Amino acid sequence: MHIGKWHLGVGRNGKYLPTHRGFDGYLGIPYSHVDCPMSECFWPNVPCDKPVNPWPSDLVACPLYSNTTIVQQPVDMLTLTARYAQAAVTYIHKQTSAGRPFFLYLAFQHVHGLQFAGEQYTGASQRGEFGDSLAELDGAVGSVLEALSDSGADASTLVIFSSDNGPSLQYVFILFLEFLCYCWLWAACLLLFVCL
Repeated sequence: MHIGKWHLGVGRNGKYLPTHRGFDGYLGIPYSHVDCPMSECFWPNVPCDKPVNPWPSDLVACPLYSNTTIVQQPVDMLTLTARYAQAAVTYIHKQTSAGRPFFLYLAFQHVHGLQFAGEQYTGASQRGEFGDSLAELDGAVGSVLEALSDSGADASTLVIFSSDNGPSLQYVFILFLEFLCYCWLWAACLLLFVCL
């Protein structure tokens, strides 16, 4: 089963979708969400930061596929992570209840820019949009790991964490500046202490 971002696109008659590439099921967006216009990224009604301003007119809204069928377009980014996590939990319970081994490839849209988070995680962190997005990812991963534990499959399941992207350089630069300010503050305090 593949849930999440599928960076190979759709192709003619869906030939590039996961169900035509060896997966028994699929729920997700067939490319990065940055490749299609989105209007709302944070609850309530907070618009997305556009990578290109304005969005090119030839782009279409992100589709959410279930197997080879579009089930939502435009995809609701505010519920997408919870939807992915719930699909993963359901799949894990279904497979383990039947005593079947399984392979689940779960590729969240997070934390690739554009950042987004649902109602539960908007404003939840002190790190702004990136922190809220990361908190939502953390919560979703936690629910999937809990499903493995609840089903008794955790001891016999290999979980591999990976990412196709590091953080946005914008956020790395901000963290670096915060670190420099923190160091400068301590250096100033130490200098004051030494001078006294």
